[in-house]
Order: sequence, then C-alpha cells, then structure tokens
Amino acid sequence: MAAQALARVTLEEDELANASGLRAALLKTSECVVETDTPIYSVVHVAVTPYRTVRLVAHGTCENGLVLELRNTSYPPLLLAKILAAADAAAAAEAANGGGRAARVAAGVTAARAWLASNLFAPAWRELRRCAKLCEERGGGMRRADAVSGVATFVVAAAGHRTSFEARVPAEYPARPAVLTLKSTTLPQPLVDACHKRCTELARKLSVGEKLNAAEMQAEMQSPGASTRRKNEPRVSNTAKHFQSLRRDTKQLKQIADLRAEGSKTARQDLKSFARFASERDQRAEAETSSTASPGAGTPRPSLLAAVEYLVEFATSLPGAMCGVCGKAALGGKLPTRALCGCWFHHQCLKRRFEAPPFKIECEPCGRRVWHESWPNLEKLEAAYYAKQHRTADADLCADLFLNPVVRRAE
Repeated sequence: MAAQALARVTLEEDELANASGLRAALLKTSECVVETDTPIYSVVHVAVTPYRTVRLVAHGTCENGLVLELRNTSYPPLLLAKILAAADAAAAAEAANGGGRAARVAAGVTAARAWLASNLFAPAWRELRRCAKLCEERGGGMRRADAVSGVATFVVAAAGHRTSFEARVPAEYPARPAVLTLKSTTLPQPLVDACHKRCTELARKLSVGEKLNAAEMQAEMQSPGASTRRKNEPRVSNTAKHFQSLRRDTKQLKQIADLRAEGSKTARQDLKSFARFASERDQRAEAETSSTASPGAGTPRPSLLAAVEYLVEFATSLPGAMCGVCGKAALGGKLPTRALCGCWFHHQCLKRRFEAPPFKIECEPCGRRVWHESWPNLEKLEAAYYAKQHRTADADLCADLFLNPVVRRAE
C-alpha cells in the first residue's frame, strides 16, 4: 500500500512537471477542464454540476490586456455578468501579486467555480425572477432568498387570505425537483395539503423528463380509493383459454425445475442461460415500453416555475371562486371540490346534477364539460337513476294496492 501511494504521488508530481501553463495550474481541479490553451487564447470548461456550468474564455496577453469572457446560452446576461465580475476581481488581484497570464486565468476560473458552488440558484435564475414577479402581481412577493442554501420565501394574498411558502432548489437541479414547503395559510388545510401533493408530483414528473402538459394532467388525477382500485384490478377467470395462454410459462418452469433437480454441471449452465435470456427479454420489453410510452422522458425539465405557478394559482383563485352550478361562493360551509377543468363546485351541487338527468354539466366559467373523479362513469349513473325510479314506481304501486285493495265481486 505504501509503495502504491508513493507511486501515485510520484505520478502526480510528474504530471505537474510535464504540464505547462494553465493546465498545470488547474491539474488538481477535477471540475475544470482546459479545452484550449495557447499564449493568446484559452478556453476552460467549469462545471460544478451538469447544469451549473460555464465556459471561461481568455483573450490576449498580459502586455496587451487580458480579457475574460463567460459563455452559457442557458444563463441570462445578468447572471453571467455577476460571475464575470468575481472572475475579473480574482484575476486583477493575481495581477497585483505579479502573477502571469496562466495564474490570472486560473484565478478567474477558481473564482467562477467558487461562485457557482456557492449559488444554488444559478440554473433556476430566470425561473426565480419570474416567480418573484408572479407573486408581486398576486399581492405578495419574494421576501427572502438565500443562494447558499437555495431557499426562497414567497407570499401571495387574495380576498383576505394569505399564503406563505418556501421554494428550495436542490444542488442537482433540474435533475432533482424543486421542493415547495408551506409555511402558513388561512385557506382550508385539507385543500392546501391536496394542492401541495399535486405540486410535488408535478415537479417530480418534470424532473424525470415529462412534458409540462402531461405532467399537469397526471398531477391533477388524484389517487383512487380502495374500492375504486378493486374495481379496476384485472379479473382472472379459471378458464381453458386462460390456462392455454400460460402454456409457455408452465413449460419453462417445468424445464427449470427439472434442471434444478438434476444438479449436474450442464444443468447449472443451462439454468444460467435461462436466466440470461429471461433478463435480456425483460430488458428489451422494458426498453420498448419506455420508448413508446414517454418518448421525451430522460431529459430533466425545470420544475420550479411550474410548481410555484400551480400553487399561486390555487392560493389566489380559491378565495374568490364561485360554484359553477349554484353561482354562490365556493368557500363557506363544507369544503368545495375541484373538477378536472380547474373550476370549483359544491359537492352537493355536483351530486344533484350528476345523479339526475341529463347526467352532465357544462361548466359556465370555462365553457367545458365537467368531469370529476367521484362520478367517473355516467352510464352507470344513468342506469342507477332509472333503476331507482323503477323501484320507487313499484313501491308506490304496491303501497297503492295495499291502501286501496280491489274487492272482487262474487260471480
């Protein structure tokens, strides 16, 4: 072990001795890659994470004036100017100490990397500014922003209701979703908790590459109850057709059982072949399913702005929402419910309209048809309504016969 450590130290010393200029100054910095290095032009790729990264370009010499430039098409000019100011200050300090061109560029690279490492808001800079503007338009604003911890506090207010929440940008953003945390609210807590769960699911979907529209639709869908899950579970019937479809599986299981019982070397090799072929088949099936089901998945998408917009829209639209059926305020009394179109309704109003003809509702605020998870199958609702009407008619007929018996005259 000591010999290996000595050899490694010797190798690093040889690399430092053989490297020249800028490469020698940045050899031990794994996050910085020297792409081009000439006496008058240098390019260094600085990457803290795959999304907190810039390219530093150095033009000229010390005698003619060294000019630093930062490039990243996804960063706004104001953000690049802040990073460049730190790099220029470090390069100027190195020049005051008598450092050469390579030392000045290395100082600028180190300062740029330190700025990126200490600012978690860099990949979400545009989103953060838009979130602050959105909250200002909704009666609040951004109250605090800590770039080191990546936490920003927002406040929105509408119709006498106030909601405060935190948005946390993780270090791996956007590969990991932004996290929203509710601090305080005057809205009904069950509705706020349900909205927060949808925001979390929306951010998670975007972080794995789902498109915004698809992620919003999936976030709107609430998890079904136990009874609904039992209804949707596939039913397996013990029929000859079902057992015939399992013939291939039972045949392979029989072969595997026979090979295990045999226990010879050839049998063990055949078992490994079976396992390898099954694994390859499963991988191919999974690849085909993923490629057809979500062709755009895999590339992380920004999730901060989408999650904040969803929460802000909820917190500012609910206080003044009106029921789409009766036209009264949705808040007050029992908790309202939200349809898939985004409008609010009283649960009893929807119940009366869905469980009686014409068994459908046209939403007046948005003009679309109302769909709700509590009444997913309108055909069953219609059948249940007419069955109830028939039972009521039969009961009325029986009651009428008992109360007004028909007296048969003797012939």
